[in-house]
Amino acid sequence: MKFYKKPVITALFILALMIKIGCCSDYSEASGKYDDWGSFSGNYFDIQVEPGVDLKFVYRMLTRRFYYANSAAHLGQFSDIKDKIAFRLDELMERVKQVLDIYPAGNFKVGIRIYKDRKGLNREYFDIFNAPADYKSFYIHKFQKIYVSQEDISDSLMAHEMGHVVVDHYFKVVPPEKIREMIASYVDLHLEDSK
Repeated sequence: MKFYKKPVITALFILALMIKIGCCSDYSEASGKYDDWGSFSGNYFDIQVEPGVDLKFVYRMLTRRFYYANSAAHLGQFSDIKDKIAFRLDELMERVKQVLDIYPAGNFKVGIRIYKDRKGLNREYFDIFNAPADYKSFYIHKFQKIYVSQEDISDSLMAHEMGHVVVDHYFKVVPPEKIREMIASYVDLHLEDSK
């Protein structure tokens, strides 16, 4: 029996590629594991919060930077902490679009899922990609969702992830990952620049 290396290597390559492409195929965003999570919405975001997340802490972390496009949340227009968070996230998205001078056509709404800790966040990453990770946050265009932990959330981190959202919704062909990272990092660097 004659052994052919080239066809075997080609078959293994195709198999590996099929596994890589199908990384998220078994993952279901519609599973019932989020039924007990809190949820609320803003103009740009549908926000899910794991039980035990301290929303007052989240709000404090989202308002650490000097930049405030509008002070309505601070003047008492919103009494509910969820409304304040939604308003601040919308405010950050507006600023991100302004910093990039990129305004995606049409309306879009993205999910944000806030985990109690980084361990839960990275468990979710493993469930999606079947690979270990140690991230503070990540964005998955396929699911239109930003994933972040309470212990790492900040206005800077969210602006960075929103940079990915804006880029992915603006370009018809999504730029390579290194370019997207560079653009998202640019947002955080220039968030407080004068208009």
